[in-house]
Amino acid sequence: MKIKAKVLFGVGVFLLIAVGYSLIKGPHDFEKDECSKCHISDPRGKKSPLPLVASEKELCSDCHNTMDALLNHPVDVVPVRAEIPPDMPLTMEGTISCSTCHDIHSSYRTPFGNPTHFLRRQEQGRLYCAVCHTDKGGKGKMGHAETFETVHYRLKYYITDTRNTIDQVSAECLSCHDGSLGKLSLIGTGVWTHRNDFMDFDMGMHPIGVYYRDAFRKHPDGYKPPSLLNEKIKLVNGKLSCVSCHDIYSDIPMKLVLSNERSRLCLECHIK
Repeated sequence: MKIKAKVLFGVGVFLLIAVGYSLIKGPHDFEKDECSKCHISDPRGKKSPLPLVASEKELCSDCHNTMDALLNHPVDVVPVRAEIPPDMPLTMEGTISCSTCHDIHSSYRTPFGNPTHFLRRQEQGRLYCAVCHTDKGGKGKMGHAETFETVHYRLKYYITDTRNTIDQVSAECLSCHDGSLGKLSLIGTGVWTHRNDFMDFDMGMHPIGVYYRDAFRKHPDGYKPPSLLNEKIKLVNGKLSCVSCHDIYSDIPMKLVLSNERSRLCLECHIK
């Protein structure tokens, strides 16, 4: 009887949550008179999508104008090294758009209250990326798709200051590239160690989460002024990040933002 009561209680809680979230207005629950904000004519009752009053990028940015550019997926580009499944529609020109990954008229939350981000599939996070990005790595090396499910590599990131946290982008990177850290963890400032593992390279250490301007002030003879940094070297809120040196969309080996031939990338910041 106790087990039955617990089951009934659980079902009741689930129903309450489901009903509660069903009453919450989602951000894309548009009113009848709002269709014209995006569509040239009323799309209700029409099976095929109607032309939009502007590009998806423009329409989406009207509300999503504060998104971190470092986290945004490129749009208006033709996918070259990705396998796009049929349920991830491209534009008439064959380019990626916001609606390739998102359906703004789909469910806002799951019955459990978890955000769906209006994604077209159930997968989220790195698994969602792997739907299209099936990079095999080549020459027997594991690509991103093969490493998404792999964790607990040898520790490569050493936290040196728990009082200051690294940026969200770096936390996402470390959740894969250092299996000892979860992407939802508050990760402090520390040092990344490039050493032999599944990435097959060993190139020393580099800090993450430190303010570049502070380093320049302490050692002005060793670093370039922040104003003279190459535009491809991104600082997140003034701090060094994984994306300061790496770009996941880069064609350069090791996903570098610039080639490091003859230490070019290093010398963009370090004078010597």
